[in-house]
Amino acid sequence: MERTFSQLELLQAELSKLKNKGIIDRALYLLSQTKNVNLMVKLPNEYLLRATIICEDITETGDLEKPFTVSELVEMLCDDFLRLIREKENYESLYKKLTQQENQHKSSLIVNNSIVAIEDEEDLSELLVTLRRKSALRGEIVLCDLAKIYPSHTYTLESIIELITIDFLREYQDLKGDRGKMIKNILRRL
Repeated sequence: MERTFSQLELLQAELSKLKNKGIIDRALYLLSQTKNVNLMVKLPNEYLLRATIICEDITETGDLEKPFTVSELVEMLCDDFLRLIREKENYESLYKKLTQQENQHKSSLIVNNSIVAIEDEEDLSELLVTLRRKSALRGEIVLCDLAKIYPSHTYTLESIIELITIDFLREYQDLKGDRGKMIKNILRRL
């Protein structure tokens, strides 16, 4: 059985498509593809609340017609992550960074400048995230490539999204006076 790197299993679907040589099979596959895909990720409640407030600040600061959502913020963070890998990051340093972030974020969050353990699932909320299909597939391929170097890694697209989102929110929290600059940078990209 093939290893999967997200609940979407896009990589397996693409490989299966390549095995189907029939024109009708390929046409049906192409017709059934969507531009966007949905993933369910879990975030600590405090971070989900912080992300919601940041998105409200972005909406108000930019005087946006429609609200900027947490899902859109997460999609932007994923795009940044994939661009960084494409332009600068090698897999060894990526694995090292992911492991450090995972150890730093594992079962903890910061409340009043103190690290507090997350005891159970009640401290987590699910968030439905919409990504472009090609970005999600690219993420799965990165994780597949990483598995060739580090076969025991357990990262999934969902866990990567959780890590980079928490990392962003912690960075935002630590910025103190530079939060406005970060919001303006996000607004420039919209």
